Amino acid sequence: MSQAQYVALIYDAAVDPSLWPVVLERLIDHVGGDHGSLVLERSGGGGDGVVARMDPAALQQYLPRCHTSEPLIFSPGTPAGQFLTDRQMAPREALIASQYYREFLRPVGINSLLTAILWRGTDFKCCINLTRSPRHPEFDAADLGPVRDLGSHLVRAIGVSLRLAETSLVSRGAEAALDRLPHGLVLLDRQGRIGFLNREGEAILAARDGLTTGPSGLAGARQSDTDRLAAAIARATAGTGSALRVERPSGLSPYVVLVAPFRLETGWLSTTTPSVIVTVTDPERNPVTSEARLMQLYGLTRTEAAIGVCLVNGLDLAEIARQRRISIRTVRIHLSQIFAKTGAVRQADLVRQLLLEGVGPL
Repeated sequence: MSQAQYVALIYDAAVDPSLWPVVLERLIDHVGGDHGSLVLERSGGGGDGVVARMDPAALQQYLPRCHTSEPLIFSPGTPAGQFLTDRQMAPREALIASQYYREFLRPVGINSLLTAILWRGTDFKCCINLTRSPRHPEFDAADLGPVRDLGSHLVRAIGVSLRLAETSLVSRGAEAALDRLPHGLVLLDRQGRIGFLNREGEAILAARDGLTTGPSGLAGARQSDTDRLAAAIARATAGTGSALRVERPSGLSPYVVLVAPFRLETGWLSTTTPSVIVTVTDPERNPVTSEARLMQLYGLTRTEAAIGVCLVNGLDLAEIARQRRISIRTVRIHLSQIFAKTGAVRQADLVRQLLLEGVGPL
């Protein structure tokens, strides 16, 4: 491929993330490598990415430890788009002796790297890695030539991809559909800041009857409710959902609030916004999930449907057991049957599914 063709392909991938593996394939051939990866790494571990000519499982093995990949750490002064060999980042002896080499690089067949940082965010960075196995010579300074002029284009293309991912999180069509939901829907980033509100969510917050916005995001009428919301959002950011009831100063029925992890599929290039979805049900305004509806939708028994309604209403398993005068073990047995019939795998996902699908036609 000519230089112009490489550049054109890179910018095509900026607006079509499915092309990034193709970009990697071409760059691997361009530098005489064996495999490659393009990875968005979270500062605390985890992230996402694409690989070429490498087992995708290797990426999942790497992501939890990406923030501890010493000694190959980019210095703060390394310009975005500047490719470096592993020898330029650390002495070879230090790399071979590192836990990172022993536990990740060597087992997946990586002996030498040509790498660049393409984007730095508040709590993430994006890197590209072109790698060689022990079957080929290590990368040296002469290998930097073919990619030196491509680095700046990769930086611009990744920037475009990231911005498109952020601005297209809720398309106009999706926004209209979310506005028809009978529940308040709030999308939050990892810091708890509101990124999107549907129409019902706006109405609930505008009423300031138990839920509102404060300096740190969602807040309750009481400090204890604000603290519970903050704790639930923190758990959801870490991957665990929860449900709670929030009291209202007016004396009306408490809001039922579901807080769950959220990730919109916009391709692998997605930043930390949004990270949490909060669904608010106002029993005074919204239709409630009925046992009959759940029985019709999922083939639940009457008891299973009743337990499903309890979950939607924010009760935990112990409260359900007390209310129905059965043991927690029996509740768990019914819950496992509900999982099997609905296809849900986690309790937070189940509650969200029952809440959004169990209200009847919109």
